[in-house]
Amino acid sequence: MLAAERRTKKKPLPPLDGATPKDPAKHDPLAFLIVKSMLLTGFDAPDSNVCTVRRERSNTPLQALTLLNDQVFVEAAQALGARVLAETPDAPDAARLAFAVKLCLGRAPTGAEADRLAKLLSRFRTLAAQDGAGAAKLLGAHKPAGVPAPEAAAWVALARTLMNLDEFVTRE
Repeated sequence: MLAAERRTKKKPLPPLDGATPKDPAKHDPLAFLIVKSMLLTGFDAPDSNVCTVRRERSNTPLQALTLLNDQVFVEAAQALGARVLAETPDAPDAARLAFAVKLCLGRAPTGAEADRLAKLLSRFRTLAAQDGAGAAKLLGAHKPAGVPAPEAAAWVALARTLMNLDEFVTRE
């Protein structure tokens, strides 16, 4: 997630055991929140004191709600949506979609995935155009310059969708 949204401040990750770092200012606070508060509890993480060869795949309601609604994940989706728009300013939707999928999943989308994502983006644009206040709320402070709010909000919504995919959340 941190690589997809590409935070501008490069700081080391906190200890992976969930312990509070000795000097929290030297560590990325977003990464610390993810490791400590969500991944260890809401994502069925195994006990850190026991060796686990392979984690079983699990999709819990708590996991889905966290990925969609938690402030950390919403801000990451806002940053990812802004990044896609900023780094592909004049690109067609297909190129932007391919770029977003590459950032999140590390691969190009299949033809079926690209078609589905294009339809979803169109739907998000319609919804954002109908609800300007909702679009502004979804954007937060991450509205790219020169991009209409409904367009930027549609890309944030698409980023939230990509970041909620099992392929994004788990690595096999």
